[in-house]
Amino acid sequence: MTFKNMIQRLLIALALVGCQHALANAYKCRMPDGKVLISSTPCDERAKTVSVQQQEQISPSQRQAAIDDLNRQKAFVVRAENSRQVESVPVSRQVQGGGRDVSGCLMKVTATSGLSPAQEAHRKVVCYQGTRFMADDCERNVAATMRLSSSSEQHYRAQCRLVSR
Repeated sequence: MTFKNMIQRLLIALALVGCQHALANAYKCRMPDGKVLISSTPCDERAKTVSVQQQEQISPSQRQAAIDDLNRQKAFVVRAENSRQVESVPVSRQVQGGGRDVSGCLMKVTATSGLSPAQEAHRKVVCYQGTRFMADDCERNVAATMRLSSSSEQHYRAQCRLVSR
């Protein structure tokens, strides 16, 4: 069920519950001059009753079920809106739970001049410390470190797997 359909159902249920007290018998009367009159009161002696729509009777259990359904749908809408807000925030580069920005840390490492390749790789690994499920990203950044020996690269890639589980 889509979000739009859920909103439509919520509005219909709300309308049914809210208008419940406004329901009454509806009388369609043809007046002596030929005009049609629709009223909530019975037709007078001069008019002819064409049709009567009976008020629907809703039992207390049906009313409570409708209210419960409405509350459930409202809660669903709130959860859906909250999940959309969470999904709209880019989290791919943020530490889960800590809010630390990995990309900002990596930019600082790149902007720091005079670092040896091993120091640069070590600082890149530190940027990923405490992250979850970002070991592959960490390893790619370590592998992109210029002039890093293959043994050092292997060492720092292993460090990535340890700090970002």
